Order: sequence, then C-alpha cells, then structure tokens
Amino acid sequence: MFLFLLQLAVAEDNWVATESAMKRWPDAEIVTGSLAVGDKVEVVLRDSKLVRVRRGSDFGWVSPEVLSPTEVAAPGEGAGLGGLSLPPLQLPGLPGQ
Repeated sequence: MFLFLLQLAVAEDNWVATESAMKRWPDAEIVTGSLAVGDKVEVVLRDSKLVRVRRGSDFGWVSPEVLSPTEVAAPGEGAGLGGLSLPPLQLPGLPGQ
C-alpha cells in the first residue's frame, strides 16, 4: 500500500494541450488560475478522475485530458522552429525590396 501511494506522489512534467482552469479543490468550482496551451506543469498527484498540477507557485486540479506527456507548442510558435521566425525572403530585382 505504501509503495502505491509513493507512486501517486512522484512528480512528472507535462504540457497543457487544451486551455483549462485549475480548480482549488477536486469537488469545488473555485478557480485558482488558468493554463494556456503549451504551458509546462508539474504533475504532483493523480487520483481516479483529476490530476493535481503545479505551475510556478500555483497549484490546482485539472482533467487528465488537458495534459500531454510530450511538449506542446504554444499557439503562434513556428512549427518545428522552436518559436523562431525567419526573415522575409528577398529576391533581387523585385519591386519594394
């Protein structure tokens, strides 16, 4: 039994795949903060229906469906570029360049 509880409390990193509110308590609607797509969170506890996460100094309960074990790019980040943007392509002889 003790080993089972220890496994529940092991922290792991996850990323937010769907925007979500963090609830103060698993059975209450009090919101402690919000999570945006791409936010990195630490999973601190899993129960049968919800997951307790930490982002910075904020803690809250979310549905496991909003989390991903692999990194999720935030909206607006370049696909595969890690948020880098490329300068506009300049071709010689085109007007306006």
